[in-house]
Amino acid sequence: MPVAQILANALMLTMFYALVASGLTLVLGVARIVNFAHGALYMLGAYIAYYIFEQAGLPFGAALVLALLSIGLLGMVLDRFFFRPLTGQFFATVIVCLGLILLIESGMATFIGADDRNIHHVFQGTVHIFGASLAADRILVIGVGALVTLGLFYFINRTKVGTAMRAVSQDREAAALQGINLNYISALALGVGCGLAGFAGALLAPVGGVVNPYIGQAVLFKAILVITVGGFGSVPGAFVGAVFIGFVESFGYWYIGEWVTALLFGLVFVLLIVRPRGILGVEHTIGHY
Repeated sequence: MPVAQILANALMLTMFYALVASGLTLVLGVARIVNFAHGALYMLGAYIAYYIFEQAGLPFGAALVLALLSIGLLGMVLDRFFFRPLTGQFFATVIVCLGLILLIESGMATFIGADDRNIHHVFQGTVHIFGASLAADRILVIGVGALVTLGLFYFINRTKVGTAMRAVSQDREAAALQGINLNYISALALGVGCGLAGFAGALLAPVGGVVNPYIGQAVLFKAILVITVGGFGSVPGAFVGAVFIGFVESFGYWYIGEWVTALLFGLVFVLLIVRPRGILGVEHTIGHY
């Protein structure tokens, strides 16, 4: 496999991990919630793509928009009725998240079925660039992922709401004294973060080709690993962590095969010894480097 092919695969993995992890770290940075149900919400987004694009035959763009909005709205509902009453109670929110995982996954398996559902590619064919070959769907993931990531950076750093989120992330008490509504900002953070999970699930469903109630489990694991490397609560850190994990996996699989998992955990272990808060992690931040 040429280096160009490995780099292309690494870029696709990077954008995938960045999409999934950015929503998780946004919620962690603003609302102080480690949303272990993030993978289950990713799975719901994939099912939305399956039913809207595969079954109803509507445009794939409609599935992406619906996944973003509906899962984002669900995130705000979860904040209002599940997380807000438990503000400041870390272990209680962890238990709630684990309960949500069981509720969502078991509910989908019971009412829809646990069997794999196949979803076709959005675009057929392969694109050849500089000696690398990528399926057209993977090119779509790279392009859309880059646009969404840039849009999130702009939102966090250049809008009034994004500024309020960064303020809450850095010092909740000081932000409240400045007149920022903490409940409102936390709800928005859950909405955006969960919406990104649903969006990522819908975007990646045709690439994976299979949808089932448990596809979010491995995704959650990788997202947690990404934000651990990049820095808890840092949106730029999530991107840096995605680059790190994506490139280590791509080059590792080519050169050492299945041993790449051991290599990855070894590198993360060493990194956390040197930088316990991750590459870009500080005490509380979601925005700037």
